[in-house]
Amino acid sequence: RQRALPAAPFVLDGTGGRIGEGALAWAADEDPWHLLGHAAEVRLNEGDPRALLAVATGVSLTLRAADGSDRSAWGNDAARWVAAWLTGWRYTDPFTGTPLAPIEAIELCGFWRRLIDANRPIRSVMGIAYWKKPTVSALLWGGGAVPYDRAIGDPPGLVAMWRTRMSGAQARRIAKGDVPVAEIEDGFIRSHGLGADCVPPLSIIVDPCGPHFAPGTASELELLLEDGTFPPELLDRSRTLRAAIIAAGLSKYESGGSAALPRPGGERRHVLV
Repeated sequence: RQRALPAAPFVLDGTGGRIGEGALAWAADEDPWHLLGHAAEVRLNEGDPRALLAVATGVSLTLRAADGSDRSAWGNDAARWVAAWLTGWRYTDPFTGTPLAPIEAIELCGFWRRLIDANRPIRSVMGIAYWKKPTVSALLWGGGAVPYDRAIGDPPGLVAMWRTRMSGAQARRIAKGDVPVAEIEDGFIRSHGLGADCVPPLSIIVDPCGPHFAPGTASELELLLEDGTFPPELLDRSRTLRAAIIAAGLSKYESGGSAALPRPGGERRHVLV
């Protein structure tokens, strides 16, 4: 869960006690990084594991003891918390079920975090059919409820849209050209069944530069492929994924059946889109 924050620096208080002026209560279900990234000071009870997150961000931390006394956190606290809360755990890969090293778990969470952060600028989502929303909501989640069909503000914020499914009024408003937009399209491996049969997408592409199939402008995907820098481990992972897709015979809609494709270029390499 994520909420709007005060414009001025504030004290983030997770003690559960009375909140003073200039302080913001910190509930257990709120996004910690969003809050910690803007707080000037944090107050927590002794033994609250969120203290380790506060130390990691470098924000000033005050700890409250059971008798109500306060003290500032100091160097030995971090080592004690790491020993208490981060050691003795076994981490498991959520995809394969195999053991995961702590640094690998951190990297995976960081990857998910970047995906979530990419959704935060979205102020309205338009053109999504009701039967797509259960799966699309998870893909567009940015810390709060997905803003379906929210009115465009002034100044306008980013609108993520499925262009062909917008209402006439929405399309006319977007056509004025003063609204930043990101186009939504089906992912390259979409679902087990066709969208025409109301099978919701399990993957989508959100591209602020335009859809990948539009010839008039370069999409973000095209720019990434042209100018991106890919570390060796990512390339290895991509090769493994590509081999798995081919070996399993997966297709965009996994609608079943296979047939030899025509090769109008003879033995030359063909690109399938």
